[in-house]
Amino acid sequence: MYKETPLTVAEEVALQHAAEKLIARHGGDMLKALKAAMLHNGYLEGQIEQIAEAVPGLINIHYDGPMASN
Repeated sequence: MYKETPLTVAEEVALQHAAEKLIARHGGDMLKALKAAMLHNGYLEGQIEQIAEAVPGLINIHYDGPMASN
């Protein structure tokens, strides 16, 4: 079962800084920044899945988080 791990103060500060930079890069439009982050996340997920398929045993992927489909 998926359990969210709380961020440390340092991680929260770093994440806030990265979010502010991403929003600024998209002209202050938070929705565009969110869409860009989601697109990038999907791209990275696809790359990881391709590596896992190409090199069996290198990466073990489990889809058990809140977004996992049954």
